[in-house]
Amino acid sequence: MESLLSHVPELTLLFQFHLKKEPLLGVEQTESNYLVSERILDHLHMTHDRFKSYLENRNPFINWEQDNTLLFTHLHPVTKESLPLRYHLENQALYIPTSRSDVEAIPELLIHLLILYNLSMISRYETEWWSELIKTTPTEDYSFIQAFLEVSYHKTPHFIEQVLKSL
Repeated sequence: MESLLSHVPELTLLFQFHLKKEPLLGVEQTESNYLVSERILDHLHMTHDRFKSYLENRNPFINWEQDNTLLFTHLHPVTKESLPLRYHLENQALYIPTSRSDVEAIPELLIHLLILYNLSMISRYETEWWSELIKTTPTEDYSFIQAFLEVSYHKTPHFIEQVLKSL
């Protein structure tokens, strides 16, 4: 669950506060370009060239502006799924994962559905744990679940709209 939740940009502040982790790093937007912080190289243990190759292999819509910076142009609208980049709906900003995992290849809509499925199974088959969670609300688990459900409530219709528009 943690690896799935870590790919939801709206939960980044919760990860920083509760777990002292930075699962996603913001991508700065400058006019029509995007700038990735050099810190991503340390997180992913890559050189400039290796990072550029890594991102190009996962996202064919990226054009690099210069050789020595991490400045790129994204060739389709930012609201569409652009793996491994993640889209923060409220901030209308892109985020990039700070670690490599299999989850980065999964579109965020599917991540939301997987988490919702997991939560439904927990509430159905782990009723004792679930009721304790609801009764004793000041836990990390509760704050993550509450925040995720609120984000998913607003973001899932957005993703479904994007899928329907692309058909």
